[in-house]
Formats: sequence, C-alpha cells, structure tokens
Amino acid sequence: MTRVSVKRGWKLFPSKRLEAALVVGLVAQLSIGSAASPVIGIVSAGGSFALDTATVSGNGTLFHGSMVETVKSTSELRLRNGVRLVLDTGTRSRVYSDHLVLERGTGQIERGAAYRIEAGQLQIEPGQGLAKVSVMGPRVHVSALGGPVRVSNASGVLIARLEAGRGLDFEPQEAGASPPSTVSGCLVKKDGRLLLTDDTTGVTYEIQGGGLEKEIGKKVQVTGALDPSRAAAELTVHATQIKRLSGHCSMNGAVAAAGGAPAGAGSSAGASAGAAAGLGIGTKAVIAGVIVAGAATGTAVGLTRNDTPSISQ
Repeated sequence: MTRVSVKRGWKLFPSKRLEAALVVGLVAQLSIGSAASPVIGIVSAGGSFALDTATVSGNGTLFHGSMVETVKSTSELRLRNGVRLVLDTGTRSRVYSDHLVLERGTGQIERGAAYRIEAGQLQIEPGQGLAKVSVMGPRVHVSALGGPVRVSNASGVLIARLEAGRGLDFEPQEAGASPPSTVSGCLVKKDGRLLLTDDTTGVTYEIQGGGLEKEIGKKVQVTGALDPSRAAAELTVHATQIKRLSGHCSMNGAVAAAGGAPAGAGSSAGASAGAAAGLGIGTKAVIAGVIVAGAATGTAVGLTRNDTPSISQ
C-alpha cells in the first residue's frame, strides 16, 4: 500500500490561505471605516460646487472636515446638530461639526447656537443671533444680522461685540511682540474702578494708570498694554498714554461704561447704545494686535439663496 504523507502548511491548503487573506482584508476595511470622518450634514446648491476632491451638482454629504468650494452658486449647509449656514459664490471653507474655517469669500450663520466661524485668526460667535463673515485677503469683515455677535482672537481674548445691524472690519497685525492697544470712549468711575467702553468695538475695559482722575467724565483715547489674564471676566488696559478727545461725554457713552455688564463681557443695552453712537466709518481701535475699524452704520445685509452674482460687498 502506498503511503501518502500529509504535509501541513500553506502550500498544501490554498483554501485556508484564501480564507485568512479575506479575514485580514475585512479587518482592515472595518478599521478604515471606523476611522473615517463621521457624517455631519448635507450641502445643497442650485448649481455645481466642489466637495473635497469631487465636483458635485445638487446635493452632497458633509463629513467632519469636508472642504466646500462654491463657484457660481450659493450653497446651503445643514448640519445634523441643527446649524444652518450659507456660503456665497466664490467661497472656500472647511466644515466641522462645531465650527467652520472660512478661507476665502463669505459665509453666513443663520442658525447656530454654540457654532462659530474661524477666519483670519479670529473666532466669530453669533450665539442665538445671525452673523455674516467675509475674508478679503488679510482683512475680515463681520456683520451682525440679528442679536449680538462676539469676535475674539485665537487666544480667546474678546476683540469686539457687535449689536444687530452693525459691521466691523478686522485686520490682524503680523505676529510678534504684542503692540500697544488703543481704545477710545467715555472714562467713568464706578465702584472705585475707571471704566471705558470703546466706541468702535463696544467692549468695556478697566483703565489703570496715573493721571486718570482728571479725565473722568471726558471722552479720551487710551493707549497701553492689554492685560488679558482675566479675560473671562474683564479686560484691563494699563495706560501709558492718554489723549483727551472731548471735554465732555455723550449720555450714551457714559451709560455704556457705567451701567454695562462686567468689563470685557460687553454691556447689554447700555453698550449697544454707546456703540451705536460712536460706531461709524473712520472710527478705529487696536486690540491685542488686531486693528478694528468701523465699517458702516446701516443695517447689515444677508446672503441670498439663488444663482445671482455675489453680494459679498
């Protein structure tokens, strides 16, 4: 009888080798799938747009970190968490579940509590309101369409607080040593502290330094070092230079500084009145290395949802 030797190994059992390979492939595929970005919403447009590396017409699926670039049509983004955004024509942005990074063009938050837009080293938070943000080279324009909008720098230092219908231009300066900050407004005394609500930004600061008592009740321009160490509660400017702009304060300016919310948080009705009185073309402040200029006093205009030419201007 002929003896057949049974050898154990991969060469004798090709089916086993195939089975192992399939298992390995399946595990790898599952690993890749579990590591993929989650779906966060959908994007739609009346025409075509770029979604990541593909050209899409109509609708597309948004993943955490998706790049959306519009061409001739505005695009509407609806996220699973209830946030709704609109991107103007010629806009490029990267979308995340909790924020949108605007690289070029104009984006608008229409519904997005706790959602923010990051643009040019700035963080724009509309809260329960609406905000339109435009990136034009180094300059960023922010308009408050409804309710207050907060603008902070990358470190979280409050730069401006816009009331509904207001717009401001922001231009971060080159990185390096922190330049002096410059704010202007009515200097008042409250609870032993000297406060000033900046006419341009609507933010209230505590002013510290010598020779300030004689300027109480007057409109002044203060230049000094911003101390953001207590930025969550208040902002302090250590004055190195003070310039009197007017021998008396307007009633709105005085109310904004004396009767507002905690310094740095921006005041409520008082701050709104003060900012409205002082904000206009030509006003300017420098806060934490960011130049802030008044853009216009008219009501801000939002985006449309059709294929008409860009209305970013």
